[in-house]
Amino acid sequence: MDNIRTYKGIHLPASLGKSYLILFIVWPFLAFLFAVSDYTRRESKTVVFFYLVYFGLTMVSDSDIMDSYRYVETFRFFGTLPFREFYRAVSGYYSFSASVDFIEPMLAFLLSRITTNQHIYFALFAAIFAFFYLRSFNLLYEEYRKSPNINAWIFLVFFLFVIPISSLSVLRMWIAAWMFFYGAYLVISTRKAKYLLWALTSCLMHWSFLSLNVLLIVWYFAGNRNLIYTVLAIGSFFFSTVVNPILDVTARIFGGGIASRVEGYTSESHTLIYQDWYSSNAWYILLSNDMIWYFFIAMIVFIRLFKRKTMRGKLEENWYSYLLLVFTLVNLGRTLPDFGMRMQTVFILFATVYVFFYFRNREEKRFSFLALAGLLPLLLYTAIQMRIGADSMSAWLFTPGAGLPLLDPGLALAEALFN
Repeated sequence: MDNIRTYKGIHLPASLGKSYLILFIVWPFLAFLFAVSDYTRRESKTVVFFYLVYFGLTMVSDSDIMDSYRYVETFRFFGTLPFREFYRAVSGYYSFSASVDFIEPMLAFLLSRITTNQHIYFALFAAIFAFFYLRSFNLLYEEYRKSPNINAWIFLVFFLFVIPISSLSVLRMWIAAWMFFYGAYLVISTRKAKYLLWALTSCLMHWSFLSLNVLLIVWYFAGNRNLIYTVLAIGSFFFSTVVNPILDVTARIFGGGIASRVEGYTSESHTLIYQDWYSSNAWYILLSNDMIWYFFIAMIVFIRLFKRKTMRGKLEENWYSYLLLVFTLVNLGRTLPDFGMRMQTVFILFATVYVFFYFRNREEKRFSFLALAGLLPLLLYTAIQMRIGADSMSAWLFTPGAGLPLLDPGLALAEALFN
């Protein structure tokens, strides 16, 4: 009996992990489910990684209103250029505005020497996304295994849906988010300077992470100056109007691509366009953003005021300290709707981890009222993320036969379900 495991009433041999890759060829989604149910095994983690790459391989990007469509168009254009155009392609010469995001155009140009197939393109970047996504999750999963309980499990699972693989259509921003998170986690937990390089690499994927990296460096050298950081966080409610002038000065100092990108975020026309888009969103999307934002703020304040003894560990103290700086950045960035909303998502990622630490430390075996109170905003946010992701998710992603979705690559899950 020691060699038999059970999954949903089905008896499985314990050696099945060695056959996961074979099962993946027969039915990728089924292999993925088995792997998730047995995530402690190395074979399981490999299958989960492959399935995330498989998502990228089968991703739908035919709609011209999606960011992914623009990436594909640029990638195909790179394929028409001779190799001597490498520098100008990577430096953003062929973009609508000068770019300082180096990694994506570099890899896209090099890949275009071999193929201009969009499925290979997204599989490549899905692999990068999956690497940092799973590495980040594994850090929390190891913490969870030290003291597993249902409340910590809720936030561990939600962590995966803050920026899921279905966010890949907004490619640079969310890959950079996971690159930064992974590096920042290692810096905050170990205080080793070498991990700053991991975090700083995110700036080469998306320039906006320069701001979070500056805060991480400030925290690394200044330490947990929570009184000062709290004053800054409170002050961010009153001094948000200074953001645009500071950015304008920064743009003039650095010039070049950074100046162009800052101008894109701060220009009145860009702000008006984003505000129109934001106001036209469905009410439940706006409600979800507000609910999840205020829920985590309330949780952090509650934990800090009434449950501080539960969070006396060095990691928890470090995390709270840096979280104050991220909160300050988001609050100040709200004058730039595009930047502010994206940084708010990153804040939610870090806030989820802080609340996860709280419930892990409490080791409660029953549902906590606080966790139950958070189920509505957590589930609503997750459902909306999945609905948005369904526009780029292949309808055939869950069917048997690896590669079969490529026979009809234009059918998105949202189209199959809602049209």
